[in-house]
Amino acid sequence: MNYNKTLNLPKTKFSMKANLPTREPNFQKFWEDNEIYEKILKKNRDGKSFILHDGPPYANGNIHMGHALNRTLKDITIRFMSMKGYYTPFIPGWDCHGLPIEYEVIKKSGGRVTEDKLKFRKKATAYARKFIEIQKKEFQRLGLLGDWDNPYLTLDPEYEAKNVEVFSELYLIKMIFRDLKPVLGCPSCCTALAEAEIEYADTETESVFVKFRLLETAPGLKDSEEYEIYALAWTTTPWTLPSNTALCFHPDFSYSYIQKNKEVLIVASEFIEGYEGYREIARVKGSEMEGLKFTAPFGGRESQGIKGDFVTLEDGTGIVHIAPGHGEEDYIVGKTYSLEILSPVDEKGSFTSELGLAELEGKNVFESDPLIIQMLRDKNLIFAEHRISHSYPHCWRCKSPVIFRSTEQWFLGIDKENLRENAIKEISQVSWHPESAENRIRAMVENRPDWCLSRQRLWGVPVPVFHCNSCGDFIANEESFAKIQELILNEGSDGWFRREALDILGSDFKCSCGSSDIRKDDNIIDGWFDSGVSSFAVLESREELSWPADMYLEGTDQHRGWFQTSLIPAVGLRGKAPYKSVLTHGFIVDSEGKKMSKSIGNVISPQEVIQKYGADLLRLWIASENYFRDVKISEEILSQIVTYYRRIRNSIRFILGNTRDLPKDYITPYEEMTPLDKYILHKFSTTVRDIMDGYESYLFHRGSRALHDFCNIWLSSFYFNILKDRLYVSAADDKARRSSQSALRLMGIELLKLASPILPHTSEEAWQVLKTEQGLELSESVFTSDGFNIPEEWNNPSIEEEFEPLIKIRELALKKIEESKDAGLFKDPLESSIKLKLSSSELFNYLSSKEKELKEYLVVSGLEIISDESASEAEILDSGVEIEAVMASGEKCARCWLITPTDELSTEYTDICLRCASVVKEIAASEK
Repeated sequence: MNYNKTLNLPKTKFSMKANLPTREPNFQKFWEDNEIYEKILKKNRDGKSFILHDGPPYANGNIHMGHALNRTLKDITIRFMSMKGYYTPFIPGWDCHGLPIEYEVIKKSGGRVTEDKLKFRKKATAYARKFIEIQKKEFQRLGLLGDWDNPYLTLDPEYEAKNVEVFSELYLIKMIFRDLKPVLGCPSCCTALAEAEIEYADTETESVFVKFRLLETAPGLKDSEEYEIYALAWTTTPWTLPSNTALCFHPDFSYSYIQKNKEVLIVASEFIEGYEGYREIARVKGSEMEGLKFTAPFGGRESQGIKGDFVTLEDGTGIVHIAPGHGEEDYIVGKTYSLEILSPVDEKGSFTSELGLAELEGKNVFESDPLIIQMLRDKNLIFAEHRISHSYPHCWRCKSPVIFRSTEQWFLGIDKENLRENAIKEISQVSWHPESAENRIRAMVENRPDWCLSRQRLWGVPVPVFHCNSCGDFIANEESFAKIQELILNEGSDGWFRREALDILGSDFKCSCGSSDIRKDDNIIDGWFDSGVSSFAVLESREELSWPADMYLEGTDQHRGWFQTSLIPAVGLRGKAPYKSVLTHGFIVDSEGKKMSKSIGNVISPQEVIQKYGADLLRLWIASENYFRDVKISEEILSQIVTYYRRIRNSIRFILGNTRDLPKDYITPYEEMTPLDKYILHKFSTTVRDIMDGYESYLFHRGSRALHDFCNIWLSSFYFNILKDRLYVSAADDKARRSSQSALRLMGIELLKLASPILPHTSEEAWQVLKTEQGLELSESVFTSDGFNIPEEWNNPSIEEEFEPLIKIRELALKKIEESKDAGLFKDPLESSIKLKLSSSELFNYLSSKEKELKEYLVVSGLEIISDESASEAEILDSGVEIEAVMASGEKCARCWLITPTDELSTEYTDICLRCASVVKEIAASEK
C-alpha cells in the first residue's frame, strides 16, 4: 500500500526557487499600486517621527555599488523604524549643479562652450533630469521606500531660491565676504575649488634648496661682513619662487651659521650634520631673524625675515619660503606682516605679465619648473636639487594637480561670529556612529580654512550680488536679495542669466554713488553650498518633515563634505547642527580590499547583481557586512550570501508549507503547548532581542547574523528536524502537531516582520501567501502591520534550564550517530538506536522521566537509558556519560520509516507500526 496520501506533507505556493529577478518587480508594483508607502505614513502619523534626511547623490551616470550601499542602509533604517511605529517620511534628493555635469555638456559640445549661456544651461538641465530618471528607476529596483514622485532637486526653483535666501542671510550678518586670498584652483577646469573637492595623490616633482642672500649684518655672527651669507630654504613648488616675499623662521628654534670658505649658510641647527665640508661658526634663535632683509630670487625684490610657529623640523632646512599669493599659511602670516600678495598666475595656471619675467610669461606653472631651476642655477642660487615623490592635491573631477592662487573670491568666514567655536560645540551634541567619527569631523572643523563659495563656472546658482562699475561697491541688501529670490522662484536661476542687472533691480535703480552702470556678479555658488542648504530647503520647507533631522547617513568621505557643508550654515543661522545623529559607512572594495576601478576590472555593478541574484540578495549582502569599515564584494562573497538567503527562505517555506492546514482561527494557547514548542519560542524571543539590538544600534550585520543563525541552527538543524515526524506522520489534528503548527505560525509572522527591513520582497511574498493560501486576516502588507509583537511569556528561562541536559545529550548523540553511520553500522540515522549510560542517579532519573521526549528529540528508532556508575566518556551536569549508537532491531515502518520492534507492528497493516496504523484507520474512517 502507498501511504504517501496519508501523510501530512508540506504544501505551499512559496517555492524553493526564489526567482527574485523576475518576481521582485511584481511586489514593487504591488506597493506602488496599493500606495503602501502612503499607508505606512498614515498608520504612523500620530506616532513619534524619525526623519532621515537624504544626502543627494549627484545626477550624473548610473548608480554604482556605493549608491546601492548607501540607499539600502537608509531603507533598512526607515523600514525598521516604521515597523516600530515611527512616522518616517523619506524624501529622496538629487544634487544637480556643478562641474561634473558642466564638464559632460562641454564634452558633448566638442570640448568648448560655443553657444550662449542659456542654451548651455538648458542642455545641463536636460542632462541632469535624464540621469535623475535613470537613477530613480535603479534606486526603486532596489525596493526602496520613499516619496519618489516628489523628490527634492537642487535645480528646482524653490530650492534655488532658498539657496539665495540662505546666502543672503549669512551675508547680512557679515559671515559671507569678498576678499583677495589664495584658494585652491584647478587650471584644467578653470575654477576655484573647496577643500571637499580635493583629492591627494602621490606625484613626482622637483625639489630645490635655494639660497637667499642676506643684505645686512648677521645677528650673532662676528665679522659677518667678511662672508657671503645665505638663508637656505627648501621647496617642492619651484614655480612659486617668483612670488616670494619672505622667509619664515620658527622663533624658538636654534639656527646655525655654517661656513665653507667664504660662503655661510643659515639652517636650523638640527640639520647641520648633513652639510659635509661646512662647520658651525655661530648659533642664534629664530626670533633674531625677524626683520632681516634678504634678496628674493626673482624680480629684484627684497625678501623679509619673519617668524611663524608653523615651521617644523620634519624636513627641509627649518626655513620656509613664503609666497602669500600661493598658500593658506603663507597668506595668513603675510597679512600679519603686511606682505605684498603676488599671484602672477591666471585661471589656466599660466604666468602673466604681472610676473615681469618674459621668459616665463604665458607658460604653465608646472611646465615652468625646469626653466625656473635653470634660471636659479645661472644665478648660482641652487644649493641642491632632488626629484621626489610626495602627496599633492589634485582636482576631484579631472584628476589634474591644483594650485594655490590669489584671486577675488566670495568666502564664508569660519571664524566670523564665533562660527568655528559654535560648530565644534554642536559636534559634541550629535550622536556619531561609529563614535570615532566625532573626533574626525571635529579635527577637520578645527583646522579648516574659510569656505570659498564662488566658482568661475556657469552651471549653478548665481552669487546673488550686483557690482557698481563706477564706484566698485557691492549692491547686496535685503531689497536686492528679495528681488533675486522672487526672480529665481518664478524663472529659476536661468532668470539671472536671462536678464540684465537693471531688469532685476528696476530700470530706475541707482547705486548710492548715483550711477546706474550696474553689472551682475559673474560667479556661481559652490555646489557643496547647494547641497549644504538642504536642511533649510527640505527639512524646514516640507510640511511632513522637521528640523533638525534625526539622522544623516552617508559615506565616511562626507566628514569633509556634506556633513560639514550642512553643519556650517545651520550653526551660522540657527545656532544648532541640522542633525541629531550621524551614521557613516565605508567604501566598496573588492575581496583584496582594493578600490573598485574600471582599469583594474574589479567593478561589480548593482544592476548586474540584481539581474543575476535579485535585490534582496544585494540587500542581504549589505546587511551582513560591518559597513562602519570598507565593505568587500566579490562573486565568492555573493555566493556565500546566496547560501545565507537560501537558508532563510527555506525556513520560511517550511513554516508556510507545514501550517497550511492549521485552521486560520486556531492557535494552541501557550500554556497548552508542548515543551519543545515552548523551548523554540523561548529561543526565538532571545533571538528577537539580538536582532532588535542589531537594528537599534545600526549594527545590521549583527541582526542579520542572528536572523540567519536562528533559521539555520535552531530552526532547520534542530526544531524542523525534530518536528518532521510530528508534522508529517501524526494525525492532522493531533494536539502535539497543532501545538507545533501554532508555534510555527506565530513565529513565522514575527519572523517576516523582523526580516522585512532587509528582505522586503521575500517578506512580502510570504506575507501574501499567509493571506491568500492560509486565509489569515493580516494587514494588507507586511509593512502596514502593527509592528513587532513578542509575548512576554515566550521569554521562559525555566524551559531553557529544563532543556539544558537534553540539548547536551542530543549534541553528543548526534556525533556518535554520525561516527556509527560512517562506520557502516546503518545508512540512515533514523535506523539507529541509542544506548545512554549515566553515572549520576539524579540525571538518570530526570532523563528517564523524559525518555519519550528525548527519543523524539534525537530522531532515532530506539533509546535505552542505563544507570552505570562507571560511565566516564564525557561529562554533563556533573554526570559521567557514555553513548553508543547501534542499528535498531525490528522492522522498518513503511509509513514513518522508524525501525519498530516486531511486537509493535500492526496486525491489520503488517508493514506499519501501531501508531501509524491508528492514523491510517482514522483517515480511512473519515473518507467513508
